Formats: sequence, structure tokens, C-alpha cells
Amino acid sequence: MHMQDRKISAGVVPYRRNLLNIAVLILFCLSGIPAFAQTLTVVRPSRHAQSPRLSDIRGGAPAVNGPTEIKLFRANRLNGVESGSGGGTLPDPTIQTSFGPLINATPGISFDGTDVFHAGYIPSDSNIAVGPNHIVETVNAAYTVYSKTGALMFGPNSIRSLWTGLGGACSASDGGDPIVQYDRAADRWMITQLGSLSNPYSECIAISTSPDPMGSYFLYSYDFGLYLNDYPKFGIWPTATNSAYLASYSLFLLASLPAGSEICAYDRAAMLAGQPDAMGLCYSGVIADVLVPSDTDGPTPPLDGTPGYFLNLYSYSSLALFKMTPNFAAATATLTQDSIGIASFSEAPPAPQPGTTTTLDSLGDRLMNRLAFRRFPDHESMVANHSVAVGSRSGVRWYELRGPVSAGAGFSPYQQGTYAPVSGGSYTVIAPAVTGTNYVDSGVTPGVTYYYVVSAVNTAGESPNSNQAGARPK
Repeated sequence: MHMQDRKISAGVVPYRRNLLNIAVLILFCLSGIPAFAQTLTVVRPSRHAQSPRLSDIRGGAPAVNGPTEIKLFRANRLNGVESGSGGGTLPDPTIQTSFGPLINATPGISFDGTDVFHAGYIPSDSNIAVGPNHIVETVNAAYTVYSKTGALMFGPNSIRSLWTGLGGACSASDGGDPIVQYDRAADRWMITQLGSLSNPYSECIAISTSPDPMGSYFLYSYDFGLYLNDYPKFGIWPTATNSAYLASYSLFLLASLPAGSEICAYDRAAMLAGQPDAMGLCYSGVIADVLVPSDTDGPTPPLDGTPGYFLNLYSYSSLALFKMTPNFAAATATLTQDSIGIASFSEAPPAPQPGTTTTLDSLGDRLMNRLAFRRFPDHESMVANHSVAVGSRSGVRWYELRGPVSAGAGFSPYQQGTYAPVSGGSYTVIAPAVTGTNYVDSGVTPGVTYYYVVSAVNTAGESPNSNQAGARPK
């Protein structure tokens, strides 16, 4: 079996998996015993280049082949319990079954994004990032640039065309799992994708050289050897020193055998400067299936020295918070872990689809992207969510974790809830013969939420109910 190393700097432990390690990993996985030891690895780009301006790239149009179903790689474990089992029937003490109060909001713009025939895959991996003057969208195999009013400015182009001039897998294939981020503190853009879905595996990272998302990009490829770096997620961590692009991956040996997670801090300052040897500090063997990295919101960066956070849905009553502190000058890092208790929940079941027996995976075994971090004058806050079961339905469990403004802050739940308004229940007919387009329901009680549906009746029969709407009279 050919074993491929990741490129390293002198004097550090290489990222290598030998046959004995693989055999031990298989043995322990089959026995159900966690087999991963956390290992810090210093990684360097295997390839580096600078792209032309995107507007000068030719032949970058994505293939229009229609939608293709993509394969989901999954470790099927939520702290030792088979994913999809729902974790038993657990009571949910945080459930919210009614709609909240209406808020005043100004309607924004609405426009069509990249269609499935250009994106090329089902389900779509849709991402957008918003800057001062642009909106950038990535969807599976394509990226597109819009104005803030929704006008198409560039694309859709194939993701791989962005890595023109880099060579290797990044410029040869649309690996998928793309992420786009706007780095507000630097006024730059980041676009990433998987290098390949076959061995050898890699991660492709592009950093814009200017605030213009249609300009040129610094291009990087980082090798993962025999391990598919599936489900990558990225966060911006703009501390004054040792600022990082945080990343998390779920590793699969030869895209098959779960091998734990890997979390990385890439040297943000070096990548913004286009340095060809911009390092990454990566911990592999993290015993957590899917982690999401902290991603800074708002104008205020984290305090200098604040570790990068990675949050995991560890069990049906706890979160695991990993704190990684990189030191790029010394090519080292530290990693600690906290456990955060949460209200118990049951994992959301697969969702049925009309016209087929094929169900949709709820991904209820993991937190959803992003883990948004914001520093306020008197506290720090992170918010996250995931899907949960609410009887035979699904709901959204959300958390706000708070800590003091401190480089070593500890976080705990400040508030949490499960949003699952009642829908599709038994309705009482209140107006059987409305012939106009308006109706006023006068038999209501202030402060009580009411839910309404409408159906049409003629000589041919009655239509299905409309979508449900809710209102709470004052």
C-alpha cells in the first residue's frame, strides 16, 4: 500500500500513518473502543501559486450535466450511539411550541442564486458570504459573484478554475464541500474546496489578494494523504497575534473507515501576505465526529491570545468545547477541552419526501455551520444550533453560550431552546363561505397565538390546505 506523507518542515513529526497504525485503528474501531490519540502536526503547502484575475480566466464555466446525487460519508456515532437512533425518547424541557412575537424588519432583496444544473449536485452545498459591495456564492462545483442588489457580476464558474495555475488536483477537479468566507478584519475573501474524492486527498484554499472578489487569489493546497478530509468547515479568527483561519475535518481512511476528526489553525497573516510556506497546525485523532470552528462576527476581534474554539455535539446532554492556541513562530500549539452541559434532546429522525420512499438525512448528529462568535463590551457570546426530534416532528435546538471578556474565558449556556411551533394540527372551520380576498377573525383573545390555513372550494371539490400562518392579537 502506498503511504503518502504531508509536506513538513525540518525537525517536526511527519504526518504519517503506517500499516501497523492502520491495523490497530481497525481493531479498535471494530471493538467499539475509542482508538485515537491527539497528535499535533505541522503542515506546509504542497503547492502554492497566485491566480490571474478571475475576470481573465478562460474556460472556467461549470459543466452543465444536470444534478448528480452525492455520497455522504458518515461516522455514525454520537458519543458511542448509532446516529439516527434518536438517543431514546428524551424529554425536551426547552421546547417552544408557539410562534414568537412579530418583529419590525425591512424586507431585503430576493434573487435567484446558482441553479442546480450549474452547481451539479443534489443535495446542494450552498454557501454565501457578504462584503461591503459584493455577495459571493459557492455551490458544490461552482462559484458566482453578485452585487449587493443581486445583479450578476461574474460566473457561475467552476470551482476548479479558481486554482488555475496551481496544478494538481485543485485545478483538475471540483472536489466539492466548498466554503466561502468574507474576512472583515482584513477586507479579503476566502474560498475553499476538497482537492479530490479519491486518494491522495487534499484541501484547496484561496485567499483574495485585494478586497475585490473578482481579482487574483493566493492559492494553496494542503495534502491529507490517505485520509479523506470530509465535511470541512472554516472560521475567521483575527486575533492581533497568531491570527488564524480555523478549520475542522472529519477524516475517513480511504474514504471508508472513520478516523476521528482533525482541527487546524492555518497561519492567517502568512496567507494574507501570500507566503508560499504558510503553515498549518493540526491536531488529528480528536475523539469527536464533527466539530465547527468559531467564526468572528461584528467589528471587534477576539482579545489577543484567545484560543480558537471548536464545538462538538458530544452527547444527548452535553457539548464538547476544544480550545486551540496556536503559536506559529514556534510551530506549536496547545489544546484543551471543556464539557458543557445542555438540556437533553432526542436526535431528529430522517425526513420523508413526497413521491418516494427515500428519506433525507436530518444530520441531527452534529452542530450546523456556523459557530458564530461575537465580543461585546461586557461579555463574549457564541451561538449554535442542530436538529432534534419533537414527537414525530423535527425542531431546531439552539444555544447561546456566554463567557466573560477574557483570553481564557469559560463558556456556559446563557439561554437555549427548541423551536418547534405546532403545525398541521386540527383546525376549526371559522368561515366556510368567504367570497372576497379579506377576512377578519373577530372571535379571538388578545395574547393568544392563532394558526390559520385557507382552502378553496368549488364544484370540483376542495383544495389542499395552504401553508400555515400564525398571528397573536394584542
